[in-house]
Amino acid sequence: MKRFVWWSAAAVMLLLSGCVHVDYVGQTFDPIPEGKAVTYFKNRGEIKPGKYRIIGRAIVTTTRRLDHYDIQEFLIDEARKRGADGVVLVERRRIRRGVYAGETDASVKDTTPPSNSGNITADGRPLEVSFDRSEPLKGEYHTRQELKLRVLFLKDKEALEQQLARRGRELDQLVKQPDPAGGAAPKKNGETEEKR
Repeated sequence: MKRFVWWSAAAVMLLLSGCVHVDYVGQTFDPIPEGKAVTYFKNRGEIKPGKYRIIGRAIVTTTRRLDHYDIQEFLIDEARKRGADGVVLVERRRIRRGVYAGETDASVKDTTPPSNSGNITADGRPLEVSFDRSEPLKGEYHTRQELKLRVLFLKDKEALEQQLARRGRELDQLVKQPDPAGGAAPKKNGETEEKR
């Protein structure tokens, strides 16, 4: 059963990978193993105060029509890759990017229903409005929409402090190592040759 879930998740991610753009700014850590859960929050109000720290922010954009479960699966996978213990969806907007006309191939036809502003028929065609009657214009019109998500990636506060302390110790060890080029070790502030 776990293999089926893993393969289905991999298939969804493969389909989405070419259609989704993630603009991430923040820290990354070692990836979270598949066996460990990554928590998904629908909004900030669900987060327990003091439990998590924000390690990164992202703006995710896609022109694909995705349902809530596809989005959740994608965001959890992104959080796992970046070493985040949780992810919260801050904002979700569908932005209308334009209307295009003409017959299209059924495989690329946009099935997103347009918003009815009073000048569109039930089947999505624009109306030609006159004073005595309204009739649809000839041709097929489709809307292009983009889904834009603002997301926060979270790390457990205690685990984050431990990892940052470990990174600090590793950095201190690197600074203390002698220069491999044979130069003198760097001087500390205020230290002179005589004090060494």
